[in-house]
Amino acid sequence: MLHISFIYTHTLIVFLNYVSGIIAIGKINEAIDSGDPQATLTALLLPQAKIFDVDANLAMHYQHMLSKQKEHRAKVWLTLILLFII
Repeated sequence: MLHISFIYTHTLIVFLNYVSGIIAIGKINEAIDSGDPQATLTALLLPQAKIFDVDANLAMHYQHMLSKQKEHRAKVWLTLILLFII
């Protein structure tokens, strides 16, 4: 019984960590979309994001680079979708 309880507890912890990571990614994406470097920095610093060595002095840089990367990724996906449709 103890062994099954341990496995259940471990599985639950792994699942909750996974879910909290997904929630953190959502918050980071929302912050990037807001265009507010401070909001992006705050989201990047969330413990659930598990991102280390974030430098508050680089908030503008993070905002710029992450928003550009999101734009690029959206264009790539759009291209792939159009290629698939055509």
